[in-house]
Amino acid sequence: MSLRKSLALVAVLATVISAILYLENPPWLQALFGHRAEETLGPLPSDDTSLRVGIEEGFIASNFALKNLEGKIVKLTDLRGQKILLNFWATWCAPCKVEMPDLEAQYQKHHSKLIVLGIDLDESADVIQRFLKEEVQVSYPIVIDTGAKVKKAYNVFAQPTSYFISEKGVIVDRKFGAFTTEELEERVNQFLENTSRDDQRPENEPTLALAEGDLSTKYFDEFELSKLNLKLDSTQVRHVLDLDRAQLVNVCNLECIGSIDVPPFESPEKASEWLQATDLVIGLILHGTARAYPLKILNFHEIVNEELDNTAFAITFCPLCNSSIVFERPSFAGKPTEFGVSGRLYRSDLVMYDRATGSFWSQIEGRAIVGPQAGHKLRRIPSETVTWQSWRSQHPETQVLARPTKSTPVGNHSILANNPISLRERDTRKDFLHDYTIDHYEIYRIAQYDTYGTPYRDERLKPKDTVIGVRIKESAKAYLPQAVRAAKLINDTVGAVPVLILWDTRSERVRAFQRQLPTSEVLEFTLQDEHLLDKKTGSLWTIDGQGQTGPLRGAQLAEIVTIPAYWFAWVAFYPQTGLFAK
Repeated sequence: MSLRKSLALVAVLATVISAILYLENPPWLQALFGHRAEETLGPLPSDDTSLRVGIEEGFIASNFALKNLEGKIVKLTDLRGQKILLNFWATWCAPCKVEMPDLEAQYQKHHSKLIVLGIDLDESADVIQRFLKEEVQVSYPIVIDTGAKVKKAYNVFAQPTSYFISEKGVIVDRKFGAFTTEELEERVNQFLENTSRDDQRPENEPTLALAEGDLSTKYFDEFELSKLNLKLDSTQVRHVLDLDRAQLVNVCNLECIGSIDVPPFESPEKASEWLQATDLVIGLILHGTARAYPLKILNFHEIVNEELDNTAFAITFCPLCNSSIVFERPSFAGKPTEFGVSGRLYRSDLVMYDRATGSFWSQIEGRAIVGPQAGHKLRRIPSETVTWQSWRSQHPETQVLARPTKSTPVGNHSILANNPISLRERDTRKDFLHDYTIDHYEIYRIAQYDTYGTPYRDERLKPKDTVIGVRIKESAKAYLPQAVRAAKLINDTVGAVPVLILWDTRSERVRAFQRQLPTSEVLEFTLQDEHLLDKKTGSLWTIDGQGQTGPLRGAQLAEIVTIPAYWFAWVAFYPQTGLFAK
Protein backbone atom coordinates (compact mmCIF):
# COMPACT_ATOMS: atom_id res chain seq x y z
CA MET A 1 0.00 0.00 0.00
CA SER A 2 1.39 3.41 -1.00
CA LEU A 3 2.15 6.09 1.59
CA ARG A 4 -0.56 8.33 0.13
CA LYS A 5 -3.21 5.60 0.52
CA SER A 6 -2.07 4.84 4.06
CA LEU A 7 -2.41 8.48 5.10
CA ALA A 8 -5.83 8.65 3.52
CA LEU A 9 -6.95 5.55 5.44
CA VAL A 10 -5.69 7.02 8.72
CA ALA A 11 -7.64 10.22 8.06
CA VAL A 12 -10.83 8.26 7.37
CA LEU A 13 -10.41 6.19 10.54
CA ALA A 14 -9.84 9.34 12.61
CA THR A 15 -13.00 10.87 11.22
CA VAL A 16 -15.02 7.74 12.01
CA ILE A 17 -13.66 7.52 15.55
CA SER A 18 -14.42 11.20 16.14
CA ALA A 19 -17.96 10.69 14.91
CA ILE A 20 -18.44 7.69 17.19
CA LEU A 21 -17.13 9.68 20.15
CA TYR A 22 -19.52 12.50 19.36
CA LEU A 23 -22.51 10.17 19.05
CA GLU A 24 -21.73 8.06 22.11
CA ASN A 25 -20.68 10.86 24.47
CA PRO A 26 -22.49 14.09 25.30
CA PRO A 27 -20.77 17.38 24.39
CA TRP A 28 -19.80 18.12 27.98
CA LEU A 29 -17.80 14.88 28.16
CA GLN A 30 -16.09 15.61 24.87
CA ALA A 31 -15.18 19.04 26.20
CA LEU A 32 -13.10 17.43 28.94
CA PHE A 33 -10.84 15.94 26.25
CA GLY A 34 -10.09 19.54 25.25
CA HIS A 35 -9.69 21.65 22.15
CA ARG A 36 -6.83 20.87 19.82
CA ALA A 37 -6.27 24.39 18.51
CA GLU A 38 -4.13 26.73 20.58
CA GLU A 39 -6.25 29.38 22.32
CA THR A 40 -5.80 32.06 24.95
CA LEU A 41 -5.30 30.50 28.39
CA GLY A 42 -6.64 31.88 31.66
CA PRO A 43 -9.75 34.00 32.33
CA LEU A 44 -11.89 34.76 29.29
CA PRO A 45 -14.32 37.66 28.71
CA SER A 46 -18.04 36.95 28.43
CA ASP A 47 -19.44 36.60 24.92
CA ASP A 48 -22.70 38.19 26.08
CA THR A 49 -22.23 41.53 27.84
CA SER A 50 -25.88 41.54 28.95
CA LEU A 51 -25.23 38.71 31.42
CA ARG A 52 -24.28 39.33 35.05
CA VAL A 53 -20.90 37.61 35.09
CA GLY A 54 -18.85 37.33 38.26
CA ILE A 55 -17.80 35.06 41.10
CA GLU A 56 -20.62 35.69 43.59
CA GLU A 57 -23.66 33.50 44.15
CA GLY A 58 -26.34 34.16 41.56
CA PHE A 59 -23.89 35.35 38.90
CA ILE A 60 -22.82 33.52 35.73
CA ALA A 61 -19.44 31.96 36.58
CA SER A 62 -16.53 33.73 34.91
CA ASN A 63 -15.32 31.74 31.92
CA PHE A 64 -11.77 30.44 31.51
CA ALA A 65 -9.65 28.23 29.26
CA LEU A 66 -7.02 25.94 30.81
CA LYS A 67 -4.98 22.96 29.65
CA ASN A 68 -5.63 19.50 31.05
CA LEU A 69 -2.87 17.02 31.88
CA GLU A 70 -2.76 15.89 28.24
CA GLY A 71 -2.16 19.44 27.04
CA LYS A 72 -5.62 19.96 25.55
CA ILE A 73 -7.64 23.11 26.30
CA VAL A 74 -10.81 22.93 28.41
CA LYS A 75 -13.25 25.84 28.58
CA LEU A 76 -15.73 26.24 31.42
CA THR A 77 -18.53 27.22 29.03
CA ASP A 78 -18.06 23.94 27.13
CA LEU A 79 -19.32 22.12 30.23
CA ARG A 80 -22.72 23.82 30.26
CA GLY A 81 -25.62 21.43 30.77
CA GLN A 82 -23.97 19.63 33.69
CA LYS A 83 -23.56 20.57 37.32
CA ILE A 84 -19.95 21.39 38.11
CA LEU A 85 -17.90 21.40 41.28
CA LEU A 86 -14.75 23.47 40.70
CA ASN A 87 -12.00 22.71 43.19
CA PHE A 88 -8.85 24.85 43.39
CA TRP A 89 -5.99 22.79 44.83
CA ALA A 90 -2.22 22.14 44.80
CA THR A 91 0.01 19.14 45.49
CA TRP A 92 1.73 21.01 48.33
CA CYS A 93 -1.58 21.81 50.07
CA ALA A 94 -2.09 19.45 53.03
CA PRO A 95 -5.86 20.10 53.43
CA CYS A 96 -6.26 19.46 49.68
CA LYS A 97 -4.71 16.01 50.06
CA VAL A 98 -7.16 15.16 52.83
CA GLU A 99 -10.14 16.41 50.83
CA MET A 100 -9.34 14.80 47.46
CA PRO A 101 -10.44 11.22 48.32
CA ASP A 102 -13.83 12.60 49.38
CA LEU A 103 -14.13 14.53 46.12
CA GLU A 104 -13.27 11.35 44.24
CA ALA A 105 -15.93 9.43 46.17
CA GLN A 106 -18.58 12.00 45.25
CA TYR A 107 -17.42 12.00 41.63
CA GLN A 108 -17.66 8.20 41.42
CA LYS A 109 -21.07 8.24 43.07
CA HIS A 110 -22.57 11.01 40.92
CA HIS A 111 -20.41 11.06 37.77
CA SER A 112 -23.43 10.87 35.47
CA LYS A 113 -24.78 14.19 36.75
CA LEU A 114 -21.83 15.92 38.43
CA ILE A 115 -18.46 17.02 37.06
CA VAL A 116 -15.71 17.51 39.60
CA LEU A 117 -13.07 19.66 37.90
CA GLY A 118 -9.81 20.08 39.77
CA ILE A 119 -7.88 23.29 39.04
CA ASP A 120 -4.24 22.92 40.01
CA LEU A 121 -2.51 26.14 41.00
CA ASP A 122 0.46 26.72 38.69
CA GLU A 123 2.29 23.38 38.83
CA SER A 124 3.69 21.32 35.97
CA ALA A 125 1.89 18.32 34.48
CA ASP A 126 4.81 16.07 35.51
CA VAL A 127 4.56 17.15 39.16
CA ILE A 128 0.80 16.61 39.20
CA GLN A 129 0.95 13.20 37.50
CA ARG A 130 3.65 11.99 39.88
CA PHE A 131 1.54 13.18 42.82
CA LEU A 132 -1.54 11.36 41.47
CA LYS A 133 0.48 8.19 41.03
CA GLU A 134 2.35 8.18 44.32
CA GLU A 135 0.15 10.01 46.85
CA VAL A 136 -3.55 10.48 45.99
CA GLN A 137 -5.32 8.67 43.15
CA VAL A 138 -8.29 10.44 41.59
CA SER A 139 -10.05 9.96 38.27
CA TYR A 140 -11.87 13.27 37.94
CA PRO A 141 -10.45 15.67 35.33
CA ILE A 142 -7.73 18.15 36.28
CA VAL A 143 -6.64 21.33 34.51
CA ILE A 144 -3.62 23.52 35.23
CA ASP A 145 -3.92 27.21 36.10
CA THR A 146 -0.56 28.33 34.71
CA GLY A 147 0.40 31.64 36.26
CA ALA A 148 -2.51 31.34 38.75
CA LYS A 149 -4.55 33.79 36.66
CA VAL A 150 -7.86 32.00 37.20
CA LYS A 151 -7.07 31.73 40.91
CA LYS A 152 -6.87 35.53 41.04
CA ALA A 153 -10.01 35.95 38.91
CA TYR A 154 -11.94 33.69 41.30
CA ASN A 155 -10.45 35.40 44.36
CA VAL A 156 -8.97 32.20 45.78
CA PHE A 157 -7.15 33.30 48.92
CA ALA A 158 -6.89 29.87 50.57
CA GLN A 159 -6.54 26.33 49.34
CA PRO A 160 -8.68 24.39 48.75
CA THR A 161 -11.55 26.55 47.48
CA SER A 162 -14.66 25.15 45.78
CA TYR A 163 -17.40 26.61 43.59
CA PHE A 164 -20.71 24.89 42.79
CA ILE A 165 -21.97 25.86 39.31
CA SER A 166 -25.40 24.94 37.93
CA GLU A 167 -26.29 23.60 34.49
CA LYS A 168 -26.97 27.19 33.40
CA GLY A 169 -23.52 28.30 34.50
CA VAL A 170 -24.77 30.09 37.63
CA ILE A 171 -22.74 30.00 40.86
CA VAL A 172 -25.00 28.65 43.59
CA ASP A 173 -22.57 27.97 46.43
CA ARG A 174 -18.94 28.46 47.49
CA LYS A 175 -16.58 27.17 50.13
CA PHE A 176 -13.24 28.64 51.19
CA GLY A 177 -11.25 25.89 52.87
CA ALA A 178 -11.55 22.12 53.04
CA PHE A 179 -14.79 20.18 53.43
CA THR A 180 -15.27 17.53 56.05
CA THR A 181 -16.53 14.24 54.62
CA GLU A 182 -20.00 14.81 56.02
CA GLU A 183 -20.16 18.44 54.91
CA LEU A 184 -19.13 17.64 51.35
CA GLU A 185 -21.73 14.90 51.05
CA GLU A 186 -24.43 17.21 52.41
CA ARG A 187 -23.44 20.06 50.09
CA VAL A 188 -23.30 17.82 47.02
CA ASN A 189 -26.67 16.21 47.77
CA GLN A 190 -28.23 19.61 48.31
CA PHE A 191 -26.63 20.87 45.10
CA LEU A 192 -27.92 17.97 43.04
CA GLU A 193 -31.41 17.95 44.52
CA ASN A 194 -32.11 21.68 44.65
CA THR A 195 -32.87 23.25 41.29
CA SER A 196 -34.63 26.36 42.54
CA ARG A 197 -31.68 28.35 43.84
CA ASP A 198 -30.55 29.25 40.30
CA ASP A 199 -33.62 31.38 39.88
CA GLN A 200 -33.24 33.48 43.01
CA ARG A 201 -31.26 36.08 41.05
CA PRO A 202 -32.14 36.03 37.31
CA GLU A 203 -29.31 36.83 34.91
CA ASN A 204 -30.56 40.30 33.97
CA GLU A 205 -32.24 41.31 37.22
CA PRO A 206 -30.77 44.52 38.69
CA THR A 207 -29.05 44.30 42.05
CA LEU A 208 -31.45 45.04 44.91
CA ALA A 209 -30.67 48.17 46.87
CA LEU A 210 -32.24 49.07 50.19
CA ALA A 211 -33.48 52.58 50.70
CA GLU A 212 -32.75 54.29 53.99
CA GLY A 213 -34.82 52.63 56.67
CA ASP A 214 -36.16 49.88 54.40
CA LEU A 215 -36.94 46.95 56.67
CA SER A 216 -37.99 44.51 53.93
CA THR A 217 -36.59 41.05 54.63
CA LYS A 218 -36.65 37.44 53.51
CA TYR A 219 -35.82 34.17 55.25
CA PHE A 220 -32.89 31.77 55.07
CA ASP A 221 -33.33 28.17 54.02
CA GLU A 222 -32.07 25.29 56.17
CA PHE A 223 -29.02 24.75 53.95
CA GLU A 224 -27.85 28.33 54.36
CA LEU A 225 -28.32 28.22 58.12
CA SER A 226 -26.17 25.11 58.35
CA LYS A 227 -23.39 26.89 56.44
CA LEU A 228 -23.50 29.72 58.98
CA ASN A 229 -23.53 27.24 61.88
CA LEU A 230 -26.86 28.63 63.08
CA LYS A 231 -28.97 25.93 64.66
CA LEU A 232 -32.26 27.79 64.30
CA ASP A 233 -35.64 27.42 62.65
CA SER A 234 -35.30 28.78 59.11
CA THR A 235 -38.84 30.15 59.24
CA GLN A 236 -37.78 32.46 62.07
CA VAL A 237 -34.48 33.83 60.75
CA ARG A 238 -34.83 36.72 58.34
CA HIS A 239 -32.27 38.87 56.57
CA VAL A 240 -32.14 42.05 54.51
CA LEU A 241 -33.08 41.65 50.86
CA ASP A 242 -29.73 42.75 49.46
CA LEU A 243 -27.66 40.40 51.63
CA ASP A 244 -24.85 38.79 49.61
CA ARG A 245 -25.18 35.42 51.28
CA ALA A 246 -22.00 34.08 49.69
CA GLN A 247 -20.03 36.78 51.52
CA LEU A 248 -21.53 36.03 54.95
CA VAL A 249 -19.25 33.32 56.27
CA ASN A 250 -18.81 31.47 59.53
CA VAL A 251 -15.23 31.80 60.78
CA CYS A 252 -15.49 30.78 64.42
CA ASN A 253 -18.02 30.34 67.19
CA LEU A 254 -20.07 33.08 68.82
CA GLU A 255 -17.89 35.11 71.22
CA CYS A 256 -14.69 33.46 69.94
CA ILE A 257 -13.19 36.92 70.34
CA GLY A 258 -14.06 38.42 73.70
CA SER A 259 -15.35 41.99 73.77
CA ILE A 260 -14.35 44.24 76.68
CA ASP A 261 -17.50 44.95 78.66
CA VAL A 262 -16.11 46.60 81.80
CA PRO A 263 -13.24 48.61 80.35
CA PRO A 264 -10.36 49.61 82.65
CA PHE A 265 -8.66 52.98 82.12
CA GLU A 266 -5.27 54.45 82.94
CA SER A 267 -3.50 57.80 82.80
CA PRO A 268 -1.68 58.98 79.67
CA GLU A 269 1.59 58.76 81.61
CA LYS A 270 0.97 55.11 82.42
CA ALA A 271 -0.17 54.36 78.87
CA SER A 272 2.99 55.91 77.44
CA GLU A 273 5.03 53.25 79.23
CA TRP A 274 3.88 50.72 76.64
CA LEU A 275 2.38 52.76 73.78
CA GLN A 276 4.70 54.14 71.09
CA ALA A 277 4.20 57.68 69.75
CA THR A 278 3.17 56.32 66.33
CA ASP A 279 0.71 53.73 67.65
CA LEU A 280 -2.84 54.40 66.51
CA VAL A 281 -5.74 55.06 68.87
CA ILE A 282 -9.44 55.71 68.39
CA GLY A 283 -10.04 59.07 70.02
CA LEU A 284 -13.42 60.16 71.33
CA ILE A 285 -14.73 63.25 73.12
CA LEU A 286 -18.13 62.77 74.73
CA HIS A 287 -19.77 65.04 77.29
CA GLY A 288 -16.46 66.87 77.66
CA THR A 289 -14.47 63.72 78.45
CA ALA A 290 -11.61 62.61 76.18
CA ARG A 291 -10.86 58.90 75.87
CA ALA A 292 -8.40 56.94 73.75
CA TYR A 293 -8.70 53.28 72.73
CA PRO A 294 -5.43 51.78 71.43
CA LEU A 295 -5.72 49.61 68.32
CA LYS A 296 -3.12 47.34 69.88
CA ILE A 297 -5.84 46.29 72.33
CA LEU A 298 -8.69 46.32 69.84
CA ASN A 299 -6.72 43.95 67.58
CA PHE A 300 -7.46 41.30 70.20
CA HIS A 301 -10.99 42.29 71.30
CA GLU A 302 -12.57 44.29 68.42
CA ILE A 303 -15.44 45.65 70.56
CA VAL A 304 -15.53 47.73 73.75
CA ASN A 305 -18.94 48.25 75.36
CA GLU A 306 -18.88 51.65 77.06
CA GLU A 307 -21.11 54.07 78.94
CA LEU A 308 -20.46 57.71 79.82
CA ASP A 309 -22.94 60.09 81.45
CA ASN A 310 -25.92 57.90 80.51
CA THR A 311 -24.78 57.52 76.89
CA ALA A 312 -24.18 53.87 76.03
CA PHE A 313 -21.87 53.30 73.09
CA ALA A 314 -19.59 50.70 71.50
CA ILE A 315 -16.08 51.19 70.16
CA THR A 316 -15.60 48.82 67.21
CA PHE A 317 -12.57 47.92 65.11
CA CYS A 318 -12.18 45.36 62.32
CA PRO A 319 -8.49 44.50 61.77
CA LEU A 320 -9.26 42.83 58.42
CA CYS A 321 -10.88 45.99 56.99
CA ASN A 322 -8.99 48.57 59.09
CA SER A 323 -12.36 50.13 59.90
CA SER A 324 -12.93 51.90 63.22
CA ILE A 325 -16.42 53.15 64.08
CA VAL A 326 -18.17 54.21 67.29
CA PHE A 327 -21.89 53.45 67.62
CA GLU A 328 -24.56 54.40 70.09
CA ARG A 329 -25.91 51.23 71.71
CA PRO A 330 -29.69 50.88 71.28
CA SER A 331 -31.94 49.96 74.20
CA PHE A 332 -34.28 46.99 74.37
CA ALA A 333 -36.78 46.69 77.22
CA GLY A 334 -35.32 49.90 78.65
CA LYS A 335 -31.75 48.59 78.86
CA PRO A 336 -28.85 49.32 76.47
CA THR A 337 -27.78 46.17 74.69
CA GLU A 338 -24.21 44.98 74.61
CA PHE A 339 -22.47 44.00 71.39
CA GLY A 340 -20.31 40.91 70.99
CA VAL A 341 -18.28 39.33 68.20
CA SER A 342 -20.49 36.93 66.23
CA GLY A 343 -17.67 34.87 64.76
CA ARG A 344 -18.94 35.67 61.26
CA LEU A 345 -17.57 37.96 58.59
CA TYR A 346 -19.52 39.86 55.95
CA ARG A 347 -17.39 40.94 52.99
CA SER A 348 -14.41 40.38 55.31
CA ASP A 349 -15.85 42.87 57.80
CA LEU A 350 -16.63 42.39 61.47
CA VAL A 351 -20.16 41.11 62.11
CA MET A 352 -21.31 42.15 65.57
CA TYR A 353 -24.31 40.69 67.34
CA ASP A 354 -26.45 42.32 69.99
CA ARG A 355 -26.97 40.25 73.11
CA ALA A 356 -30.58 41.43 73.47
CA THR A 357 -32.07 40.10 70.22
CA GLY A 358 -29.22 38.08 68.70
CA SER A 359 -29.32 40.11 65.49
CA PHE A 360 -26.19 40.30 63.33
CA TRP A 361 -24.89 43.79 62.49
CA SER A 362 -22.52 44.74 59.67
CA GLN A 363 -19.91 47.09 61.13
CA ILE A 364 -19.08 49.24 58.10
CA GLU A 365 -22.75 49.65 57.23
CA GLY A 366 -23.87 50.00 60.85
CA ARG A 367 -26.89 47.97 59.84
CA ALA A 368 -28.53 44.79 61.11
CA ILE A 369 -28.37 42.26 58.28
CA VAL A 370 -29.73 39.12 60.00
CA GLY A 371 -32.25 38.60 62.77
CA PRO A 372 -35.17 40.45 64.37
CA GLN A 373 -33.55 43.87 63.85
CA ALA A 374 -32.72 43.26 60.15
CA GLY A 375 -32.77 46.57 58.27
CA HIS A 376 -32.38 48.83 61.30
CA LYS A 377 -29.34 51.11 61.48
CA LEU A 378 -27.16 52.29 64.35
CA ARG A 379 -26.36 55.93 65.05
CA ARG A 380 -22.67 56.70 64.64
CA ILE A 381 -20.77 58.89 67.10
CA PRO A 382 -17.91 61.10 65.84
CA SER A 383 -14.44 59.73 66.55
CA GLU A 384 -10.98 59.95 65.06
CA THR A 385 -8.24 57.41 64.43
CA VAL A 386 -4.91 59.16 65.00
CA THR A 387 -1.47 58.54 66.47
CA TRP A 388 -1.08 58.37 70.21
CA GLN A 389 1.32 61.31 70.08
CA SER A 390 -1.18 63.46 68.20
CA TRP A 391 -4.09 62.59 70.49
CA ARG A 392 -2.12 63.11 73.70
CA SER A 393 -0.73 66.47 72.57
CA GLN A 394 -4.26 67.76 71.94
CA HIS A 395 -5.87 66.08 74.95
CA PRO A 396 -3.27 65.83 77.74
CA GLU A 397 -5.95 64.89 80.30
CA THR A 398 -7.28 61.99 78.23
CA GLN A 399 -8.25 58.68 79.77
CA VAL A 400 -6.74 55.64 78.02
CA LEU A 401 -8.14 52.12 77.73
CA ALA A 402 -5.81 49.91 79.75
CA ARG A 403 -4.75 46.39 78.81
CA PRO A 404 -7.20 43.79 80.17
CA THR A 405 -5.77 41.68 82.97
CA LYS A 406 -6.71 38.27 84.29
CA SER A 407 -9.42 39.92 86.40
CA THR A 408 -10.99 41.99 83.60
CA PRO A 409 -14.44 40.71 82.53
CA VAL A 410 -14.06 39.93 78.84
CA GLY A 411 -16.98 38.97 76.61
CA ASN A 412 -20.02 36.85 77.24
CA HIS A 413 -17.94 33.71 76.99
CA SER A 414 -17.65 31.32 79.90
CA ILE A 415 -14.02 30.37 79.26
CA LEU A 416 -12.83 33.95 78.97
CA ALA A 417 -15.07 35.33 81.70
CA ASN A 418 -14.56 32.59 84.29
CA ASN A 419 -11.00 31.49 83.62
CA PRO A 420 -9.14 34.26 81.79
CA ILE A 421 -5.93 33.31 83.55
CA SER A 422 -5.64 30.41 81.07
CA LEU A 423 -4.92 32.97 78.34
CA ARG A 424 -2.03 34.69 80.08
CA GLU A 425 1.25 35.03 78.23
CA ARG A 426 4.11 33.06 79.79
CA ASP A 427 6.50 35.99 80.15
CA THR A 428 6.89 39.24 82.07
CA ARG A 429 3.47 40.35 80.84
CA LYS A 430 1.74 37.46 82.57
CA ASP A 431 -0.78 39.73 84.27
CA PHE A 432 -2.39 40.56 80.93
CA LEU A 433 -4.72 38.39 78.87
CA HIS A 434 -2.50 38.80 75.80
CA ASP A 435 0.82 40.24 74.80
CA TYR A 436 -0.65 43.45 73.41
CA THR A 437 2.68 44.52 71.94
CA ILE A 438 2.37 41.80 69.26
CA ASP A 439 0.69 42.71 65.98
CA HIS A 440 -0.80 39.53 64.52
CA TYR A 441 -2.05 41.42 61.47
CA GLU A 442 1.30 42.84 60.34
CA ILE A 443 1.79 40.33 57.51
CA TYR A 444 -1.86 40.61 56.47
CA ARG A 445 -1.53 44.38 56.08
CA ILE A 446 1.52 44.00 53.86
CA ALA A 447 -0.09 41.36 51.60
CA GLN A 448 -1.96 43.82 49.37
CA TYR A 449 -4.12 41.29 47.53
CA ASP A 450 -5.07 39.13 50.49
CA THR A 451 -8.60 40.47 51.01
CA TYR A 452 -9.74 37.49 53.06
CA GLY A 453 -12.15 36.24 50.42
CA THR A 454 -13.80 39.49 49.39
CA PRO A 455 -13.80 40.01 45.59
CA TYR A 456 -11.73 42.98 44.52
CA ARG A 457 -12.22 44.59 41.12
CA ASP A 458 -11.71 48.34 41.52
CA GLU A 459 -8.07 49.07 40.79
CA ARG A 460 -8.22 52.84 41.16
CA LEU A 461 -6.25 52.23 44.36
CA LYS A 462 -4.40 49.30 45.88
CA PRO A 463 -6.67 47.01 47.94
CA LYS A 464 -5.20 48.01 51.28
CA ASP A 465 -4.81 51.70 50.76
CA THR A 466 -6.66 53.30 53.67
CA VAL A 467 -9.37 55.73 52.62
CA ILE A 468 -11.70 57.98 54.57
CA GLY A 469 -15.26 57.20 53.55
CA VAL A 470 -18.21 59.59 53.54
CA ARG A 471 -21.70 58.16 53.15
CA ILE A 472 -24.80 60.35 52.87
CA LYS A 473 -28.01 58.41 52.34
CA GLU A 474 -27.35 56.16 49.33
CA SER A 475 -24.32 58.08 48.03
CA ALA A 476 -20.73 57.38 49.00
CA LYS A 477 -17.32 58.83 48.29
CA ALA A 478 -13.84 57.92 49.48
CA TYR A 479 -10.96 60.30 50.06
CA LEU A 480 -7.32 59.26 50.00
CA PRO A 481 -5.71 60.99 53.02
CA GLN A 482 -2.49 61.82 51.12
CA ALA A 483 -4.51 63.55 48.42
CA VAL A 484 -6.53 65.58 50.92
CA ARG A 485 -3.37 66.59 52.75
CA ALA A 486 -1.91 67.86 49.46
CA ALA A 487 -5.12 69.70 48.49
CA LYS A 488 -5.67 71.00 52.05
CA LEU A 489 -9.33 71.82 51.32
CA ILE A 490 -11.95 70.53 48.87
CA ASN A 491 -15.39 71.99 48.19
CA ASP A 492 -17.20 68.87 47.04
CA THR A 493 -20.63 67.27 46.71
CA VAL A 494 -21.64 63.77 47.82
CA GLY A 495 -24.93 62.82 46.25
CA ALA A 496 -26.82 66.10 46.34
CA VAL A 497 -25.22 67.33 49.55
CA PRO A 498 -22.51 70.05 49.41
CA VAL A 499 -19.60 69.01 51.63
CA LEU A 500 -16.33 70.50 52.82
CA ILE A 501 -13.39 68.11 53.07
CA LEU A 502 -10.27 69.41 54.77
CA TRP A 503 -6.98 68.32 56.27
CA ASP A 504 -6.70 69.07 59.98
CA THR A 505 -3.00 69.74 60.55
CA ARG A 506 -3.39 69.52 64.33
CA SER A 507 -4.57 65.92 64.39
CA GLU A 508 -3.25 65.00 60.92
CA ARG A 509 -6.54 63.61 59.69
CA VAL A 510 -9.34 64.15 57.18
CA ARG A 511 -12.46 65.94 58.40
CA ALA A 512 -15.79 66.46 56.66
CA PHE A 513 -18.54 69.06 57.13
CA GLN A 514 -21.76 70.00 55.39
CA ARG A 515 -21.39 73.29 53.47
CA GLN A 516 -25.11 74.00 53.57
CA LEU A 517 -26.40 75.91 56.59
CA PRO A 518 -29.85 75.33 58.14
CA THR A 519 -30.93 78.49 56.28
CA SER A 520 -30.26 76.56 53.03
CA GLU A 521 -27.35 78.87 52.26
CA VAL A 522 -24.53 76.97 50.49
CA LEU A 523 -21.02 78.23 51.24
CA GLU A 524 -17.75 77.83 49.38
CA PHE A 525 -14.55 77.89 51.38
CA THR A 526 -10.91 78.69 50.96
CA LEU A 527 -8.02 78.71 53.42
CA GLN A 528 -6.73 81.91 55.00
CA ASP A 529 -3.79 81.27 57.30
CA GLU A 530 -5.10 78.88 59.96
CA HIS A 531 -8.75 79.66 59.28
CA LEU A 532 -11.48 78.92 56.77
CA LEU A 533 -12.88 81.82 54.77
CA ASP A 534 -16.26 81.54 53.10
CA LYS A 535 -16.29 83.48 49.85
CA LYS A 536 -19.96 84.39 50.03
CA THR A 537 -20.04 86.38 53.28
CA GLY A 538 -16.36 86.87 54.05
CA SER A 539 -16.79 85.21 57.46
CA LEU A 540 -13.83 83.49 59.06
CA TRP A 541 -14.31 80.00 60.47
CA THR A 542 -12.23 77.74 62.69
CA ILE A 543 -10.97 74.38 61.48
CA ASP A 544 -13.67 72.90 63.73
CA GLY A 545 -16.36 74.49 61.54
CA GLN A 546 -17.41 77.32 63.84
CA GLY A 547 -18.02 80.86 62.58
CA GLN A 548 -15.53 83.17 64.32
CA THR A 549 -15.87 86.59 62.68
CA GLY A 550 -18.14 88.21 60.13
CA PRO A 551 -21.89 87.90 59.41
CA LEU A 552 -21.89 84.17 60.27
CA ARG A 553 -20.10 84.47 63.58
CA GLY A 554 -21.40 81.81 65.98
CA ALA A 555 -22.77 79.57 63.21
CA GLN A 556 -21.69 75.94 63.22
CA LEU A 557 -21.14 73.63 60.26
CA ALA A 558 -22.55 70.14 60.81
CA GLU A 559 -19.68 67.66 60.99
CA ILE A 560 -20.07 64.44 59.02
CA VAL A 561 -18.99 61.19 60.67
CA THR A 562 -16.32 59.63 58.46
CA ILE A 563 -15.35 55.97 58.21
CA PRO A 564 -11.71 54.90 57.78
CA ALA A 565 -11.33 51.59 55.94
CA TYR A 566 -9.24 49.69 53.45
CA TRP A 567 -10.16 50.55 49.86
CA PHE A 568 -11.20 46.95 49.04
CA ALA A 569 -13.60 46.92 51.99
CA TRP A 570 -15.13 50.30 51.18
CA VAL A 571 -15.67 49.26 47.54
CA ALA A 572 -17.17 45.93 48.64
CA PHE A 573 -19.97 47.77 50.43
CA TYR A 574 -20.20 50.79 48.12
CA PRO A 575 -19.19 49.64 44.61
CA GLN A 576 -20.48 52.86 43.01
CA THR A 577 -18.36 55.02 45.30
CA GLY A 578 -16.73 58.19 44.11
CA LEU A 579 -13.04 58.72 44.82
CA PHE A 580 -10.81 61.72 45.44
CA ALA A 581 -7.20 60.62 44.96
CA LYS A 582 -5.50 63.36 42.94
